Amino acid sequence: MKNVLVFLMIICSLTGFANNNSKSDSIQKLIVQKSFVFEAYSAMPMRGNRISLGGGNELTISGDTLKVHLPYFGVSHTATYHSDELGIKFVSFDYSYKAKKVKHGWDITVKPKDKSGVEMNLFISESGYAILRVTDYRRDDISFNGHISSINK
Repeated sequence: MKNVLVFLMIICSLTGFANNNSKSDSIQKLIVQKSFVFEAYSAMPMRGNRISLGGGNELTISGDTLKVHLPYFGVSHTATYHSDELGIKFVSFDYSYKAKKVKHGWDITVKPKDKSGVEMNLFISESGYAILRVTDYRRDDISFNGHISSINK
């Protein structure tokens, strides 16, 4: 009986390990193919507390297209003229994308070349959870917690 129990524990742990590797492989595939959606579920402004977000707050990378639709909470160092400029919202077809494998995940740096002074750093864990930090010389930095998934959920 004891041997059966030990055998079952080993099988269960190996199954969990295989599922973890499978998830990690699918996340890596999304990153290498530059085809994923980062969905933010909370924001952390530089000056303030964590803010829970509803749906629709995303950064989408799809080949040569970068779409960003995220809220902004913080101090702006320049005046905004239109209410639609209050968030971090733009589409870029000209951006640099550098992904580097690190311990327990990937570091990705995205710089839109047609949006001066903006840089996005994304850490993605092997399980798909992610932290996005947006740096803009015109505003205080802001970070977002979320997860990545395939574009075709």
